Order: sequence, then C-alpha cells, then structure tokens
Amino acid sequence: MSFFKSVGKLLTSAAKVVIEKNEEMHKNYNQNRKKLARYSNEALIRAAKTGSTNSERMTARQLLKERLGEKQATQVKQARETNKRNKFQVNLPENTTAFRKGDSTKVKTTIILSAPGQEEEKAGRPAAGQTGKNLQSVIETMHAKDPIAFPSPNLDDYPITNAVETVRYMSKTGDTEGTDEEVCDTNNINRIKKELGDSQNILALGEKAQLAASQSGFDGKVLKANHPSMVALNRKYKSDKATPSERSKDRIKQWSETITD
Repeated sequence: MSFFKSVGKLLTSAAKVVIEKNEEMHKNYNQNRKKLARYSNEALIRAAKTGSTNSERMTARQLLKERLGEKQATQVKQARETNKRNKFQVNLPENTTAFRKGDSTKVKTTIILSAPGQEEEKAGRPAAGQTGKNLQSVIETMHAKDPIAFPSPNLDDYPITNAVETVRYMSKTGDTEGTDEEVCDTNNINRIKKELGDSQNILALGEKAQLAASQSGFDGKVLKANHPSMVALNRKYKSDKATPSERSKDRIKQWSETITD
C-alpha cells in the first residue's frame, strides 16, 4: 500500500470518529434540551452550575441565553458566581432516621418515601431492610434507563427523605404512614424543602410522598410511582424467573416501567 493510500485511510478513519462523536454530542444535547426545557429559569441556573454532566451544564446555559438574552444570562451567571458559597453550597441537615444526605454531590435526584418504619428505627437511617434492597435494584434499573437523572447506580449516593419524619409501624403507632394533615403541616413542608436542597429531580414513591412533593412547591422534574414494597410487588407483578432473587429483580423492572412524570 502506498504512502498516500495509508494516509488517506488514516484520515478517513479519523473523520469517521469525529462524525460519530459529533452525532453522540448532538444526541445528548437533544435529550438534555428536552428535559431542561421544562425547568424554570431558577432551576436552569442551578443546572448550568451544578448539572451532573458537562453536556447538561452547557445545554442549560444555552437555554438561559435563549430565554434571557446573552447579556442578562451573563449577568445572572456572574451574580451566581459571586454568591456561590451561599447559593450553591447547600448546607443540608444532619442525617436522621427519616433523612440521609447521599454520598455524591453530583447526584441531584432526591428520593421521597412515606415514613421511616421499624427497620429504619433500628438502623437509624431511611430505606433500611428490604426497602433499601428493593431501592438499590430500582436505582440500578433507573440508572440504565436515565443516566442523566440517575447518574449513579448506588443507592447510597442519593439523598433520601420521607413525607413525615416520625417513625411509623403497626406495633408502635398502629399505622405505617402519616396523615395528609401531617404531611401538609407547614413545619413538615419546610423540613422537606430544606432537605431537597439543590435537587433538580424527585422520585416520589407512594401517595404520601407524592403529596409531599406537590406541597413543597418543587420546580424541577417529579417522577412518580407506587412504593416498591415487596408485598405489593409480589401481589401485582408475576414472574417466571428461576430464583427468588431473579424474580424480585424482574418484578422491580416491571414496576420501574410504571414510573411517570
């Protein structure tokens, strides 16, 4: 093969790589734009600064420029930079039975459950016991489906809170969740707002969690589904997998397909 033919092949291969990379970037841009178009200006500003990927941050900045104009968008950015210690470094509350901060600052999706139960009381953290195991499988599934909103496959990276913070289980309180009045109580909603911090998404699991999300005035994306308790999953979803573990994962996968926004 002549020198010129070798160079020609090399250039063709390089051009193909560039084209494929540009196509992937364009695809990511369109996906991010579709998601971020629903955000308020305030939420877009947060995404422009703290988005989980560079593509998400760039898309948010572009949308801000389109909405506000180049000059105003630049002024907003400069103002946010000046006050970033107060605006972006959110001081979340300490971990409790009902709330956990999450281990990764890159994760901007908070999970809301109904109420801490007996297992949470023993563990001193939310989503303990079987609920935690189910949620770990849920997060793995959602990470595969939507890596932008769910950038980590590890449950411990995600902030978790509850619609009410008091421990509830039958042998102790005679119920397993708070009343609507307790969820909507001003002090409780203020607690939830504080625990949401700078989240851009909520995964609200169960009616009480969804009520808490709606009452909080959250302006990002809210994903909704039933609470993934094993009893409910076993009752609602059938599986012909070989082992109990495989059947559980299969049911959780079926459940994940019901998540809506």
